[in-house]
Amino acid sequence: MIKRNVKYREICNSMRQRILSGEFTADKRLPGQFALAAAYNVGAVTANRALNELELSGLIRRRVRSGSYVRKNPRFISELFVVLSGKIEKEELWIAEYWKGISEKSESLGIPVQMLKATDSTFEQKVLIEGGMHGVILLGFEDTDLVNKLEKLKIPHVLTAVEPSLAKYCAVENRRQAARELSDALIKSGCRRIFFIGNMSKPNHVTASRGFTDSLANPSGSGNHILNATIDSVSTVVGNLLESENRPDGLVFAGSDLPFASLPYIFHSGRTCPRLGFMTDNPNIMLFKGLGFTASYSQSETGRNSFDLLSEIIKNRDTKPKTVYTNFEIISPDI
Repeated sequence: MIKRNVKYREICNSMRQRILSGEFTADKRLPGQFALAAAYNVGAVTANRALNELELSGLIRRRVRSGSYVRKNPRFISELFVVLSGKIEKEELWIAEYWKGISEKSESLGIPVQMLKATDSTFEQKVLIEGGMHGVILLGFEDTDLVNKLEKLKIPHVLTAVEPSLAKYCAVENRRQAARELSDALIKSGCRRIFFIGNMSKPNHVTASRGFTDSLANPSGSGNHILNATIDSVSTVVGNLLESENRPDGLVFAGSDLPFASLPYIFHSGRTCPRLGFMTDNPNIMLFKGLGFTASYSQSETGRNSFDLLSEIIKNRDTKPKTVYTNFEIISPDI
């Protein structure tokens, strides 16, 4: 963790809050460096540095021989860091949609945004700066030590794409409720032996499996099961299931890799195809919407929600802890 000239950063953070709260409105002239120096009991050089920082961050404009003024559309942060764990497989398959939503929002406000991994050598010097005017979005992972550091340094941050256990603010898809309603749709369509297939080493698959279990409260859903599978084993898992005496009439898949890997086997097995349910953890899953029920939600929307939530907690530091869930819908197959 890095500490830098605390005094000028204290002035920056104080003035930022006063601007975002509306105390200083657009085009209103701010106190000059000598007035700020007196108000915060610092030297004129420190006060001037604070004003320069506020200008660089996009909150104010400084005019020669006129003074400093609040911008008409002030940035609420100087820079946004989207942080990955550094342990994610096939990043390009799922990150793109979240990034699209986040970058659209940041670019519309002129806020620089940068993606980096928590394992990068420059991570600490860029992100873990006490009193910095930047914001952080943790994408797809929640590290206890990192969350605690961000809290200690008072760096505003939002967890995205996974359910929180420690983070106070989160934007995520409601996979539990989506899986429950997806399973209920299969039950209502007449299915009685439904199996859930997911990679139980992935937190989001576990969350979805809990929603599937919730649907068992419906008496007609008795006898359902949860099966663990990986990209390498799913064909075998599905094959054994279709050949068993307890052959399913419905399958719910978590993730995107599992259905892509198993569907060719299902449709060429020579057996009557069970009814299918998909979770849109990858937009490419929508290619299958005519083949089964689909729990449709947008990762781009989740990215936008995470940006909006970050904006909210910066503008109002008294915001209560909250999780913002992305809307979803259950789409019926074209049958």
